Amino acid sequence: AQLDTYTALVTAGIRNTQPTFDYPQVFTPQISSIAQQAETICSGPLGQAFGAGMTQYVTEHNGTLDGYTRTQPNFMAVPLVKTFLDKDSQPLQVKVTTPIIIY
Repeated sequence: AQLDTYTALVTAGIRNTQPTFDYPQVFTPQISSIAQQAETICSGPLGQAFGAGMTQYVTEHNGTLDGYTRTQPNFMAVPLVKTFLDKDSQPLQVKVTTPIIIY
């Protein structure tokens, strides 16, 4: 559930600047509606929602997560996601010559 939470928060961040980007481009229909909550709730409750979905699936499928799909195949190759992973999320891509104060 933690990885799904982080992925949903990243997707929400991408949607902040690219509103046409949609959760089904990253998540399967099975959990896309949970992921969309990343825009309205904090990470703790979001993680709990993902966990609850997994628990419900396990209960309905003889105690296993087999077949529980979460993300689309190759979602990291989606151009907006790839740009975020390769470029936008990387700190200090240019040389900084002034002091940086971290509080």
